[in-house]
Amino acid sequence: MTLAPIRKSGFSLIELAVVVLLVTLLATLTIPAIHSSLRKARRVEVQALLSDIQLRQERWRAERPAFGSTAELGIVRLLEDHPSSRWYRVALRQDGPNSYLLTAQAKGSQSEDRQGDSPCAELVVTRESRLPASCW
Repeated sequence: MTLAPIRKSGFSLIELAVVVLLVTLLATLTIPAIHSSLRKARRVEVQALLSDIQLRQERWRAERPAFGSTAELGIVRLLEDHPSSRWYRVALRQDGPNSYLLTAQAKGSQSEDRQGDSPCAELVVTRESRLPASCW
């Protein structure tokens, strides 16, 4: 009587190494894209906040002779509690009665944010402009 050969089940070491290599390659390609998308989403969130503050400034200025401070606009709590405060430090500075400077300085890993070749670590809004233009 002859015995049938025993078939081994499972994966060989080479098959397992190929799978690990493919997973590593896919992760290497997708993780930077995911981080870039997250940074862009955070930038859009702080841009919405800056636009809101800019509108508040224009409403304030329409009724008064000068632009308002953070206290006058009632946005002190908003700046502290806004979700973007985790990734950006937002500041408002008056540059005389007819102008203001609103800045959002990136913190932590958000400071690596870029739009093409242009760094987007600091966003600046004045009455006349939004800089850097490529980040808007």
